[in-house]
Amino acid sequence: MNSKTIQKCIEINYEIIIMNFGLYVYARMSSSRLPGKVLMPLGNKSIIENIFSKLENIGGNIKVILVTSDQKEDDILEDTATKNNICCVRGCLLNIAERTVKAIKSYDVDYFFRINGDSPFIQPNIIQECIKIIEDERPDFLTNLLPRHFPYGISVESIKCQTFIDNYKYINNSSKYCEHITTYFYDNLYKFKLSKYYKKDIFNPELHLTIDSEIDYKKISDKLINYPSLLDADIYTLINIFQAKI
Repeated sequence: MNSKTIQKCIEINYEIIIMNFGLYVYARMSSSRLPGKVLMPLGNKSIIENIFSKLENIGGNIKVILVTSDQKEDDILEDTATKNNICCVRGCLLNIAERTVKAIKSYDVDYFFRINGDSPFIQPNIIQECIKIIEDERPDFLTNLLPRHFPYGISVESIKCQTFIDNYKYINNSSKYCEHITTYFYDNLYKFKLSKYYKKDIFNPELHLTIDSEIDYKKISDKLINYPSLLDADIYTLINIFQAKI
């Protein structure tokens, strides 16, 4: 067998590897600015149930997992996940890195996406496109924030599970990284194989589509009155609606 034939066999084997993806939804009831926000109603579901519904419809080798704290006040989040047939992993309230490791060890996935439980406009099609990039490039870390050009609430970040495990001892040594798990990767990009997701026709880094405060919640709730299908809108429609001078 010559070298070209061997290379072709390697490429074929490489392509047929099936990877599993975890969509880790991070949420807790004890938000400092708006406690309990993830269970506040938005449309005919709570904020987090809207997120669950979107992610469940992506399909493929994907598992949606709620990653919440082990505090009593977050029992209701586990109950909500169970009611929606969503898996749940619980751990330390302030150490999100520890919770992430528990999720990795609890379910067989190769890459996980970090999904915020206060971001109801997460875009399933963007996640699908990022999965294709990961399947092609096999990065350690994928992001659409280099540079930041999408609105807040449309962030996409994915980390290879083994890479996270390998670097956990460094992440776990810093309260900054324990709480904001992707920050370690941004601070040490030179150590990792990086993939970027970029859309040259989008540049709206100041637009906030997350629900951090009562003001955010009212703004989005008011928009829903005039645009009932807003929660299912694509990124371009969202930008047009929220930047309209009305």
